Amino acid sequence: MPRTWDDAIAELRRQGSDTEAVEAKAAGRGFPHTVAETISAFANRPGGGLIIFGLDESHGFAPAGVYNVAKCQQAVAAVARTAVEPPAEIHTEVASLEGTPIVLAYVREMPVQMKPIRVKTSGLAYLRQYDGDYALSDQEVQTLIAARGNPTFDTEPVPGASISDLDQATVAAFIAERRRQSSVLAAADDNTVLLRTGVLVDGHPSLAALLAFGVYPQQFFPTLGIQGTLLPSDSERQLGNVRARVLDAPYFTGPIPAMLRDAIAWVERVTPTAIVDDPASGAVRDRP
Repeated sequence: MPRTWDDAIAELRRQGSDTEAVEAKAAGRGFPHTVAETISAFANRPGGGLIIFGLDESHGFAPAGVYNVAKCQQAVAAVARTAVEPPAEIHTEVASLEGTPIVLAYVREMPVQMKPIRVKTSGLAYLRQYDGDYALSDQEVQTLIAARGNPTFDTEPVPGASISDLDQATVAAFIAERRRQSSVLAAADDNTVLLRTGVLVDGHPSLAALLAFGVYPQQFFPTLGIQGTLLPSDSERQLGNVRARVLDAPYFTGPIPAMLRDAIAWVERVTPTAIVDDPASGAVRDRP
């Protein structure tokens, strides 16, 4: 979340689009129709978010004014109290941008015990991602619900998966390490070690085991990956007659160690470096 509302607007203008933490709404002719979805997304988001009424995205987020400042504040408060459940907490204020009034609505992140925050009319909960509001999948909803207490979903068996879906070399190394660390498991056979450590449950790999040791966990859970997004610099944003929102958006899959390795390698590859020298030693090196 930007530190101040003018920082937020400067970031909108720099990126040329809404951001993960800030949403601009045109409100010159009336109250927008999709505010409930945005409030849901921000209330479910770590850190909450800011809705700014009275900006025209099509004209570089120029101030366009609000149809009625007082009624806009009343309307967004009513949406937060009556259009989402449980009710969301917001704070509104009026500011002046280049001599034009705008309305700011700060949406607080709701406590984990109350998530997910849903839109009443549809029953859907929303998640903020990059510059938009996206309905949560059933799996994502269950993850939020599980977070209300100590989560145990990673200990559950994965139907349809078998030990053949685990990387055998990694499993063998894991078994050897468990035997080395525990005198109780030192003499146990492989299957017993896997049962005692939660790798196998009811004859199937657990979710944790599949994510840690799986050959390709996304065969069973396509959404459990890492999404990368490379934002363009100011000079890269304009490509001919079109504006680039992102330059690259890879989706990394595989077990967690492989995803982390690939994601870190991608960050290193797309991070610009400068060649600098040390005046004292004359050594030359690359500096991110």
